[in-house]
Amino acid sequence: METTIHTPITRRTMLRACCVVTAIGLSAMLPLGMDDSVAVADDSILGDSPVIWRRGGNGGWHSNVGTSISDAEATFGVDVSEHDGRLDWHALRESGVSFAIIRCGFGGDRASYDDARFMENVRGCEEEGIPYGIYLYSYALSIGGAIDESAHVLRLAKRCTPSLGIWHDIEEPRQGAAIGWRPSAFASIINTFIDGVRDGYGKDVPLGVYASKSYLTKYLTDASLSDVPIWMAQWAGRPTGMPDTGMMWQAGSCSVSGARYPLDFDVHFSGSLSVGRSDEAFTATREIAALERKLSDARSRLERSKGQLAAATRRGYKERNSGTDIMSLLDARSMSDAIRMMSVEEHVADSVIDAKGRIDDAQSEIATLQAMIGGKGYR
Repeated sequence: METTIHTPITRRTMLRACCVVTAIGLSAMLPLGMDDSVAVADDSILGDSPVIWRRGGNGGWHSNVGTSISDAEATFGVDVSEHDGRLDWHALRESGVSFAIIRCGFGGDRASYDDARFMENVRGCEEEGIPYGIYLYSYALSIGGAIDESAHVLRLAKRCTPSLGIWHDIEEPRQGAAIGWRPSAFASIINTFIDGVRDGYGKDVPLGVYASKSYLTKYLTDASLSDVPIWMAQWAGRPTGMPDTGMMWQAGSCSVSGARYPLDFDVHFSGSLSVGRSDEAFTATREIAALERKLSDARSRLERSKGQLAAATRRGYKERNSGTDIMSLLDARSMSDAIRMMSVEEHVADSVIDAKGRIDDAQSEIATLQAMIGGKGYR
């Protein structure tokens, strides 16, 4: 039986959707239906109230709970998804954002489960020279589901260069409930996902897990996960109990130029994140530029074909009904009638059918290219 997946509504997306970061109870922030997914709120992540970070005038970042982290200690970034809206990556970089982790989608390998702004955000990072990784929100309930999720990531990861890793986001409560919250079951899903991505991707990037501190201490405790890189969520002034394999810490939210809503704030502890504008680093930028050129050509062909169809139809009407006002007949409602009537005229049938075929081909190509670039409305 096929399982319907609903777009995850987590603690993070709830905060963004409400456009506020306050200490009110989560249940009061957003009315939820029976099918909505809400990650379990616990003190190991949120503490008593959300933690907000701002860039200091003398460098580093400062929180609303009285803590600060200097540029010498770590590198700072954000994690983003379609829920954050359109982002100005140049402004984000100028605001002190040095890296990003971008959601590529959720669940198994379906285009409808792709994040609608994934390639747009990848391109923004590449154009600004911002290193990035990608993550997928997991719904997998079995090894088969984990294999499907690895295929989903691979389809999108091969279009870009996520040098900061590929991350399996483990926080969906229905997933935990379905597998009985068993550490061995979580480990099977995570290890299957990581093995599938490693075997299919072929590039040396971190392959790890995003999870809250409570998940890490209660459920992701199987010995087989001891070497897996960790991106830990703990909304606090300082991380506590970071695993030895911890690479990143999601520390709260931040308000920065270039984003309409507060973004998740992340701290990277492992090494330098500098990245050059190498050819390899700009796979997505080159691909999208080529697709946009094809899209422009397809639209031009579409307009030419529409003109040819109209000309063929007018010619046929003139021969059948001399003196008829042809242009008045060529609106959206009557075009199909015009095509049908003219197709019975042998001397114009071929030109009408050919023009209509070219229109259909161009429209199909345009739809395909728009989907590949990132959907209708892509900048």
